[in-house]
Amino acid sequence: MSLGVLKEIKKDTFELFAFRKDGVDSLGYWRTDLSKIVDLKPLCKNLGLDTSSNFKNPKDLTAPGPQHPIIFSKPANTITGPNESTRLPSKNLVINSLIQKTVIEGELAIIIGSHAKDVKIEHAADYIFGFTTVNDITDKSEFFDCHQYPLTHGKYMDGYLPCASRILVDNSYGNLVTYQDFSNKIIKTSKNDDVIQEQTTGDMIFDIPTLISRITIITLEPGDCIMTGTPVYKIDPPDIYIQAGDVVQVQIEGLQPITSLILEKDQPKH
Repeated sequence: MSLGVLKEIKKDTFELFAFRKDGVDSLGYWRTDLSKIVDLKPLCKNLGLDTSSNFKNPKDLTAPGPQHPIIFSKPANTITGPNESTRLPSKNLVINSLIQKTVIEGELAIIIGSHAKDVKIEHAADYIFGFTTVNDITDKSEFFDCHQYPLTHGKYMDGYLPCASRILVDNSYGNLVTYQDFSNKIIKTSKNDDVIQEQTTGDMIFDIPTLISRITIITLEPGDCIMTGTPVYKIDPPDIYIQAGDVVQVQIEGLQPITSLILEKDQPKH
């Protein structure tokens, strides 16, 4: 089974219609009861919304952050599983650049559980189904330079959103998980076992209810995914860039980690 389309999410049971990746042929109908963790392929339906520059810089806590969340989207073609490879774009798309400037960005993701539009901050928790781990891979090569092109230009390639296959819906006490459970969790991103990002969710500039309220100027449906921003890098360019052969990992306390092998566009899988 590849991607799923969530018709409706409830806290005890949901209905999942499964489709092939081309979204044409139905493979059937499946109903399941939820345990503490939903163990499936990524459930992001057709919309991934991300927040840029949402973490305080630990090297300069007085540095001004954005006044409002900076929002962009990633389409469903970017979604891939937690232990699958990701291919870099064709080198002919990189112009006037000696190296390919592709980076990894570990993020906490919120899965939306019900139709959401213009949600008030105080009601935001009612729309959360659960939480999972994602890696927002981004190409910052000159062709995709966000100073010359829209930010999404470097984010929409196939496989550029590795997602965990498990969504946490209950906490360790058997209660439904809430955003407070993720108010101070460590996010750690590694390249070949070297940690390049490590920060807690307590360093977010905009908290989860604020993000949900702001982002629901767009109508969200069950299964849509909100990424909450990525920690500041511990190292500087060019060391943050990934290349073919690298193994990258994102870990968040209490959630399933994701690991990806980076390949050239036409490189065969081993």
